[in-house]
Amino acid sequence: MADGSIRPLIDLKVNDRVKAIAPETGEIMTDKVYMFLDRQVDSTQSFVVIDIEGHSRQLELTSHHLIYAVVDDNVEFQDVEPIFAQELTESHYIFIHSNGKLHRQKVSSINHVVKKGFLAPVTFSGNIVVDGVVCSCYALVDHQLAHTAMAPARWFHEIYYLLANESHFYVDGVHWYGGMLSSIFFFLLPANS
Repeated sequence: MADGSIRPLIDLKVNDRVKAIAPETGEIMTDKVYMFLDRQVDSTQSFVVIDIEGHSRQLELTSHHLIYAVVDDNVEFQDVEPIFAQELTESHYIFIHSNGKLHRQKVSSINHVVKKGFLAPVTFSGNIVVDGVVCSCYALVDHQLAHTAMAPARWFHEIYYLLANESHFYVDGVHWYGGMLSSIFFFLLPANS
């Protein structure tokens, strides 16, 4: 969370403040969750489980979720385009938020597990720190494409929140906007994009 506390992802709510990374500078920042693209607490899903050298927690994310990873540990965050979790290998470094700083740590092992419940919170920056690891808020398509396509949802949330002082962007299941974008992407983009 933005205050440094740790909360299970399942307890995260729209308008909560979380840690994220400024895309332009790589600086740690506070960002707001403005919606969930997907929130299915009772559904079963296959997850990629990532162990990281020198990091006490594992990261679990779906195979098509995007994560900031590089094979060269000299690359700066703002120069990285996230990759799908299924593409991660033990030769990758991922970005860790620890002690108020951003570090690159090597992936030590990758496993797979089937578990119940998954969420896709979305922040204004398009990334979020989960279990100390910097992750994209998006899955299935290129990060920049997804973030650009989400701009109307960001604008609408801010206008609606200013007028009504609440958010309707909290739903169980796939949010209608994310579902619509997914349908458009799969219609327009080649299968290997």
